[in-house]
Amino acid sequence: MGIWKPGDHNTSGHRLPLIVHIGLILTLALSATWGLWRLWSGTWEVTLTENLNDQSRFEVAKIVLAIVGGLGGIVFLTIGYRKQRDAEAAETREQAKHFHERFGAAADQLGSEAPRIRLAGVYAMAALAGDWDAGRQTCIDVLCGYIRAPYEPPRALDHDPTDEALKEHRAATEEREIRRAIIDTIGERLRTAPRDGKTWHGHRYDLTRAILDTGNLSGIMVTPGTVIDLSHTQFPIGRVDFARARFSGGIIDFTGAKFNGATVDFTGAKFCDGTVDFTGANFGGCTIYFQTANFDGGTIDFRRASFGGGTINFSGASFGGGTINFSGARFESASVNFTGAKFRGGTVDFREVAFSGRTVNLTPYLIRSEPPVIDDFLDGPPEGLLLPSSR
Repeated sequence: MGIWKPGDHNTSGHRLPLIVHIGLILTLALSATWGLWRLWSGTWEVTLTENLNDQSRFEVAKIVLAIVGGLGGIVFLTIGYRKQRDAEAAETREQAKHFHERFGAAADQLGSEAPRIRLAGVYAMAALAGDWDAGRQTCIDVLCGYIRAPYEPPRALDHDPTDEALKEHRAATEEREIRRAIIDTIGERLRTAPRDGKTWHGHRYDLTRAILDTGNLSGIMVTPGTVIDLSHTQFPIGRVDFARARFSGGIIDFTGAKFNGATVDFTGAKFCDGTVDFTGANFGGCTIYFQTANFDGGTIDFRRASFGGGTINFSGASFGGGTINFSGARFESASVNFTGAKFRGGTVDFREVAFSGRTVNLTPYLIRSEPPVIDDFLDGPPEGLLLPSSR
C-alpha cells in the first residue's frame, strides 16, 4: 500500500561522514602540537619568535595546550552527537516500522469476513490513530472509507421469517454495529478537548455518498480545520445525534444529502462560528431538531433545499447572531417551527422561497424579542411566509 512513511526522505547525503569530521579536527590538533614543539625548541625561524623569552614561551605553550584540549573535547562532542543522532534516527525508523505493522494488522482485521474481527479492527485502527501523529489522517481515512463502502440497512423481519431471511438480517445488524462503532469512536475523540498534535480535531472526515443510519456525535467540538463531509450521503432511517455539539469553526457538510425518514438532532447545540451546510439537500419525512440551540454566530444553510415532508424545529432556540439561510428552498409539505425562539439579532433569509401547502409563521414567536433581519420583500413576502408586522 503506497502510504507515506515518516522518515522516508534521506538526509544522510547532505552531511560529511564522521571520519571526515574527526580527521579535520585531528589535523588542527596536530598542527597546533607541531607549532608548540617548534616554539618550545626555539627552532622557529620567524623574527617574532626569535626574541621570545622563557616566560613568553610558557604563556604561548599554555594557550596552545588549551587549544589542543579544546579540539580534543570537540572530537568527543562530535562523536557523542553523531551517536545520539544515529540512535534517534534508528529509534524513529523502528517506531515507524512498528506503526506500519500495526496499521497492516488493523487493516487486515477490517477486511475480515468475521464481524467480530472487523469490530476489533475498528478499535485497533482508532488506537493507532491516537498514537501515530503523522499517520492519524490516514487511519481516519481508512475508517471513513469503511463507512463509504456499499451497505444496506437491516430490514424489518416478516412475522414468520425464513432461515435465509434471518441470516441476512443478522449479517446486516452486525454490519450496522460495526459502522455504529466507527461513528461513535469519531464522536468520542471529538468530544475530548483538543490537544496540539494529539487530537482528532482539525482533520477531515470524508463520509461522502455513504449510507448512514446511526451514529452518536453528540457533544462534539467542531473546531477550526475540522471538516465532517456528509455531502450526498443518504439517511434512510435511524438517528444521527449532534445534540449539545459546539461549533467554534469548521464545517459539517450535508450538501445534496437525502433524508428519508431519519432524525438529525442538534438539540442544545451552540454555534459560535463555522457552517452547517444543507445546500441542495432533500428532506422527505424527516425531522431536524435545533431545539434550545444557541446561535451566536456561524451559518445554517438551507439554500435550494427541498422539503417534501417532515419538520425543522427551532423551538426554544436563542439567536444572538449568525445566519439561517432558506433562500431558494422549496417547502411542499414540511413545517418550520420557531415556537418560543428568542431573537437578539441574526439573519433569517427567505428570498425566492417557494411554499406549497405549508406555512412558515414567524408572527407569534417574535413579539417579545428583537426580530431577526428578514428580507425586504418589495412586493410582500411569498405566500406561505407570515412575518411580524413590525421589523
